[in-house]
Amino acid sequence: MRSHLPLAHVRILDLTRLLPGPFCTRLLADQGADIVKLEDQDAGDYLRLLNPQIFGAMNHGKRSITLNLRQEAGRSALMRLIPHFDVLVESFRPGVLARLGCGYEALREVHHGLIYCAVTGYGQEGESATRSGHDLNYMATAGLLSGFAGPLPIQAADFCGGYAAAFQIAAALEGRRQSGEGCFLDVSMTAAVLPMAVTRLAGDRLEGGLACYRLYQTADHQKYSLGALEPKFFAAFTQAVGRPELAALQFDLSKQEELEDVLAEIFARRSTAEWEQFFRKVDACGAPVRTPAQAVGTLSLSGPRQGEHTVEVLAAAGFSKDEIDALRKT
Repeated sequence: MRSHLPLAHVRILDLTRLLPGPFCTRLLADQGADIVKLEDQDAGDYLRLLNPQIFGAMNHGKRSITLNLRQEAGRSALMRLIPHFDVLVESFRPGVLARLGCGYEALREVHHGLIYCAVTGYGQEGESATRSGHDLNYMATAGLLSGFAGPLPIQAADFCGGYAAAFQIAAALEGRRQSGEGCFLDVSMTAAVLPMAVTRLAGDRLEGGLACYRLYQTADHQKYSLGALEPKFFAAFTQAVGRPELAALQFDLSKQEELEDVLAEIFARRSTAEWEQFFRKVDACGAPVRTPAQAVGTLSLSGPRQGEHTVEVLAAAGFSKDEIDALRKT
């Protein structure tokens, strides 16, 4: 039952694709929102073909309709649909929908309370606003990739942008509840990921520079994480392994290489399973390094088929059978 969830009364029209927008609306769907994914009638969301498993994870629980927004009939249908939704989320470059005649100002004319969220790489204004880009470019611009030889193994800007958009939409819904007014939300993925880059100003201490905060190899050649950053946790760890004198070296930068060698030798004495038993008894911030497949386990999610709910959604919005048939042919 989703009726008890906080956003069960909210309907969202999602025009986004790939990761940031779909991740945003997946977060909102998890809180009960009814998400209708609007895709074009050709390829639809590129993620369907790029990675069906990730597509399923990002779009599970949503409904899909197809409209051709390049045609006047499709754009007119969008204008008719808008009053039936609380929020529209899009990830086109700035101005694309406005040039088609269905940007925020045009949609606001037919739905004054609409919350319109635009998720872009660089925001709506500035010299980079209309530049093409992807997660890698936004992380580079934000300073997150400095010092790395290649891309990071996660799409940090995409996911930070999705989180930021979901948070702003939730806040805007509360604002509209109080004022009755909709609004335009400008979400920049570069700006959203910037706080992650700012943490790197502290230097390399959290990037392997401190021996108490890094990965070590176990006896069965697996990796295990030690995150004993606070002195109380590192003291508990060193006491439990019989080397309490090591606690005094925790933040001595001249001793980190020496401390790392000692800790590596300590971790190599036990298997991953044995370290798991150890850290269940000793409160010292330890956890095994799992693969994504191990972490996800048997989770298997599927998203909607492209256009699966077109008839259902359009009929509920008052479109006749003839109108629906015509739109599906455009």
